[in-house]
Amino acid sequence: MLGSVVSYSIKMGQSLVSQQAKIRRRMQTPKHNVMEKNAESPQKAIETTVSNQTAITLNDNASSEIEIQRSARLKTPKQQKKPPDDLTLIIEGLLFASSKPLTVKHIQQLLSDTALFELEEIESALQALKHDYQMRAIELKQVASGYRFQIRDTYSPWLAKLLVEKPAKYSRALLETLAIIAYRQPVTRGDIEDIRGVSVSSVMMQTLLERDWIKIVGQKEVPGRPNLYGTTPQFLDYFNLQTLNQLPTLQTISELDITNDNVTQLPQENREQQTQTLSV
Repeated sequence: MLGSVVSYSIKMGQSLVSQQAKIRRRMQTPKHNVMEKNAESPQKAIETTVSNQTAITLNDNASSEIEIQRSARLKTPKQQKKPPDDLTLIIEGLLFASSKPLTVKHIQQLLSDTALFELEEIESALQALKHDYQMRAIELKQVASGYRFQIRDTYSPWLAKLLVEKPAKYSRALLETLAIIAYRQPVTRGDIEDIRGVSVSSVMMQTLLERDWIKIVGQKEVPGRPNLYGTTPQFLDYFNLQTLNQLPTLQTISELDITNDNVTQLPQENREQQTQTLSV
């Protein structure tokens, strides 16, 4: 009887211990889960932050690529017609057919019906033409009115025989008057007479006007309002000049005059020496 009571008590005690263990496990399980959740939440926050930053970076990169493409489209020039390969030959033909010099702008206007050429392209073609004619009797010359083909000065003695009409001869007075206008412009007829020391005839001034070497550029604000005269682009073209700055300086002209005076005095000196020799 006593042994059965003891065994029953032992079983009851074991059951109580097992029940208490189960209760403890149940009580510990939520705490453990909360701790795991709390431990996992910073990691998930970090992962969320990293993913958000990655998304922001991708958005920034995409917007940057869009801006780059947009700026590239803005910088890309409009598509233009491809210039023909024979542009140089076309310009060569225009210059030969024209009776007067052609400017770069005028050539561009003449070619506007076929294609739109930039001024730089036309200038490059003109430079190529100039290079092609370096070793020929014909040269591409740029004067005040534009570009033109002409014979080089070296071959003018032979070509002069082809001219039926003799070249016009101008008096020294006319050339002096033209030089004064070129170097002192704008000047009046009275200014020219003061410099030369003699009167200037109306026929002389009319000849220069008809040659289109000079023109009336205004009136001087003095009593009588006399006309002011200046040179024209045709004057520059005739003397193969682009601007008035290419005119020889007055010092150079004076040196030439001194040289010419010495040359003219040499025959007189020789005659005096011959006279002295004969007298001896």
